[in-house]
Amino acid sequence: MSRTRDSIAALRGYVKIRLRKRKILTDPIARQLHNACLAVDGKRARAIPVAQSRFVALDLETTGFYPSLGDEIVSIALLELHGLAFTGNHYNTLVNPGRSIPAKSSAIHGIFDADIRNAPRIDDILPEVIGFLGDAIVVAHHAGFDYRFLNKRLHRRAAITLKNPWIDTMMLYGSWRQRPVQSSLDEVARNCGIIVGDERHSALRDAEIAGEILQFLASELLSDPNQMVGQLIECQFDPDACSLHRSPL
Repeated sequence: MSRTRDSIAALRGYVKIRLRKRKILTDPIARQLHNACLAVDGKRARAIPVAQSRFVALDLETTGFYPSLGDEIVSIALLELHGLAFTGNHYNTLVNPGRSIPAKSSAIHGIFDADIRNAPRIDDILPEVIGFLGDAIVVAHHAGFDYRFLNKRLHRRAAITLKNPWIDTMMLYGSWRQRPVQSSLDEVARNCGIIVGDERHSALRDAEIAGEILQFLASELLSDPNQMVGQLIECQFDPDACSLHRSPL
């Protein structure tokens, strides 16, 4: 009986995949998203010096923590850096999640149902988001959280997920401290000498803080900005991947 259920589940999964692929062939927006993600060459991006690399600091605000249980994005911010300098180019918008925002979530980020009533849906702005990301290295605090939410929508819309290499500022901070950490953005920022300010928990300010943390940690962990960005990416997993490791005082 269990084998029959497994077989039925597998068949349903196969049918869903085939239907999504068929949709890509007939839906120009889905095809555009699919091809844009496929065009990202992560291997090439890793082989570019940090000083010449394009980074995009990303932050999302959401209705909750679990995209698999129906939580959705309510705000997204993207900030561009070239090398380790902000360019001033950014993307920032509220997003209508298609559901109510729990009070406990609104208490954190200050976004309420009335604020997003006329905001665009995430599917409508995915082309702008993916277009802004391009082939950049994505920088985020708890990057897996942001990737899970974006990949949920991308997979449903275009049967694909992000291919961009990423740097998690929490993991990179752990390499600097020479031990694994579970630290908030605020805590990491303070320990890196970054002033958080009063706009904390807006997606735009949080993305900016993540970019500032990257600036600080890259200068601490790399001896030369002409080192390949792939080395900085590896450093978040293995501190020994960095040629120079300065322990915090």
